[in-house]
Amino acid sequence: MALAIGLAIAISTTIGYTASPRLFHSLDNTFMPGSSQTLSNSSLLAQMGFPSEQTMIKITQYVSLALLLPGIGVIVYGFISRKKEKKITSSKPSENKKSTDKIKNDSKSLAILQERLVKGEITPEEFMDLSKFLK
Repeated sequence: MALAIGLAIAISTTIGYTASPRLFHSLDNTFMPGSSQTLSNSSLLAQMGFPSEQTMIKITQYVSLALLLPGIGVIVYGFISRKKEKKITSSKPSENKKSTDKIKNDSKSLAILQERLVKGEITPEEFMDLSKFLK
């Protein structure tokens, strides 16, 4: 899961880095109605207080690079956690499951026996006999 998330982050930031110049250029052109002389050689975005197109491109590319680093980190984490999972599951998983199931069942059984002892449904001698039987 972490591997897929890391790859998605890395791919999207790479696309953002490479596509940001075109996107900002097309965005700037949408605000400029034809001739730049009607707007005194500056874009409408600049008149509204936005930074220049080149500054916005640099900011977007720096942010993309900054997001690429955590994406790479998540990819590395995904590989590391995947290797650890393989080590755990490689040692006879059927035996591990049986032993953990038995432990869970034993603790549940003992808890039920203790409840029955507290309620007075069984005697202490019966409790000892049944608990020895479970072990």
